[in-house]
Amino acid sequence: MKRVAVILLIVALLAGAFGLRPVKATEGITVQMTIGSSKAYVNSVEKVLDQPPVIDKESGRTLVPFRFIGEAFGGTVGWDPQTRTVRFLLGGKDIILTIDSKNAYVDSVATKLDVAPKIISGRTMVPVRFISESVGAAVNWNAASKVITITITPPAKQFVLRVSIPSVPTDAHTQAFYKFKEAIEKSTNGQITVEVHDSGSLYGQGEDIKACERGDVEMTYASATWLADQMPELSMFASGYMFKDYNHMTKVMNGEIGKQEFDRVTKVLRIRPLAAFYLGTRELNLRDIGRVVRTPADLKGVKLRMPNGKNWLFLGQALGATPTPLSFSEVYLALKTGTIDGQDNPLPTDINAKFYEVTKYIILTDHYVDQQWPIIYEKVWEEMGVYLQQKMLDAIEVAREYCDKTNLDREESCLDFLKQHGLTVIIPDKEAFIKAVQAAYLNNKDMSGNWNMNLYKKIKDMGGD
Repeated sequence: MKRVAVILLIVALLAGAFGLRPVKATEGITVQMTIGSSKAYVNSVEKVLDQPPVIDKESGRTLVPFRFIGEAFGGTVGWDPQTRTVRFLLGGKDIILTIDSKNAYVDSVATKLDVAPKIISGRTMVPVRFISESVGAAVNWNAASKVITITITPPAKQFVLRVSIPSVPTDAHTQAFYKFKEAIEKSTNGQITVEVHDSGSLYGQGEDIKACERGDVEMTYASATWLADQMPELSMFASGYMFKDYNHMTKVMNGEIGKQEFDRVTKVLRIRPLAAFYLGTRELNLRDIGRVVRTPADLKGVKLRMPNGKNWLFLGQALGATPTPLSFSEVYLALKTGTIDGQDNPLPTDINAKFYEVTKYIILTDHYVDQQWPIIYEKVWEEMGVYLQQKMLDAIEVAREYCDKTNLDREESCLDFLKQHGLTVIIPDKEAFIKAVQAAYLNNKDMSGNWNMNLYKKIKDMGGD
């Protein structure tokens, strides 16, 4: 028995010596490179470099292959041949460098380099200490062996993320948070755990965002519509018919424009949006009001439930209705009793909340391509460091892909389901709605006076308008 134990101990020691053991989240990333050698190691796993590290003769600084070091850290790298710039995204860090220039940017803040990036043998080489220390990595140089060791070590603490959301368990964006939970707990070996409180069981709609701003919960969903009460310029992204369709929305909000807006939200409110999930395209859903709605004029006097926020209520007004604020959890009963005449939501939500049981019409206005932004309390995000931040972003992307695909798939089958349950589907005069809604926003300076109109036009052009 002792002999078996000794053998097992030796095997374990050898496995650790040769890098065969699994790397836990708390161990981080260790990268080793040697000047002039094409061999490198990432957490003891051997890699082959197209271009070995070099020492710049003029500055004495070490340059390493950009793509290799960026991907070894688990980040995203990009190259713009027109501007000859390279970009490195890792966690909350955004680094931009230009070939043959000592000007660089870290999170949009200009800084000067000791040595400019260069192209050697067709590969981009960047200063190792700058790129590493910009993301919080430690760099060690062994002059005798000419070995560079770079280490990213995550904090040792455990993170418990409490999530408060108002949506019901069958909603795709609720299920997406469970996908996120599964992905992040697996990728961090339990260093980050997630507790999902759905159906408004912890905080009600709107209150959950305020709770996140206070740090009373670590995560929730937000959107431009809710946050515009505090940042009025965001109301542009919450305006009716801002986005043409899903592809237009996700191109904008999960692209460079979205990143810039999310960064602004973080600086002002200290909550960080991590992505834009597709909730669905909002349509009108009405009780039998004694007439068919085909134009904004037909909505005159219709009590249309909207979430209780300035921008939501204005959208209801712009559509031609009389907006009535009401919590989501109260909508079903209000429709049943006639307290309200209708509501607007994506079709999958109408089905999940069983609104088809107490309504008569679906009017396909397509007036708002709805999004939800998973947000995190910034103090917690900062405590995570770039290594865990990148794990978070990877897990959020898993959740986003699930949410988007699920809602897109569900939307295809929703109309058949609703028709089978007795609802009448109306194709309205959509151009009349578009013209009326956009005019309502642009002619109301209280709503659009803070908009960046150059950005507005750019976004519209991206949708082909």
